[in-house]
Amino acid sequence: MRVGRARSCLLAVGLLGALQVAQAAPAWVLLVRHAEKAEAAGSDPGLSPAGTTRALALRDSLADFKLDVVLTTPFRRTRDTAAPLVQARDLTPMVVPATGDHVANAVARLRGLSPHSTALVVGHSNTLAGIVQGLGGPRIADLRECDYDALYLLMLAEPPQLIRARYGPMNPACP
Repeated sequence: MRVGRARSCLLAVGLLGALQVAQAAPAWVLLVRHAEKAEAAGSDPGLSPAGTTRALALRDSLADFKLDVVLTTPFRRTRDTAAPLVQARDLTPMVVPATGDHVANAVARLRGLSPHSTALVVGHSNTLAGIVQGLGGPRIADLRECDYDALYLLMLAEPPQLIRARYGPMNPACP
């Protein structure tokens, strides 16, 4: 990881940790795309070796602050990305069905958070932007197929504030 990227991620995560200490801290939603998926036949591949490394990096990157809820989809790649973190914290992920309006279902679950909680959403390249916007955050672009290192930190305040950081190994070069 480049030094600049490491500093920006540590700054964002440190900022989040410092804000959570305050009694009046609002709810936070952290959002990542699932880690790199294996090139396997079928519609529900697990993680590649690079994806497993990234899932461990996610666990390590978020080690210093609380998480109350982890949301995934039913797909292996999202559950496997969250697995090291939920195992380390003895959490049970909340699985949001991928059928129907997945984004609206995820937003509804997140809106039910208590005012001082923190949730991690492990989603897909085409769902994170909709969830951010559905929670009142700014419009962001869908991630590209080769984007895996983005970590969004959305503070549910008035107005909502979004920080984009990075975690784990750098993305491979995108075409």
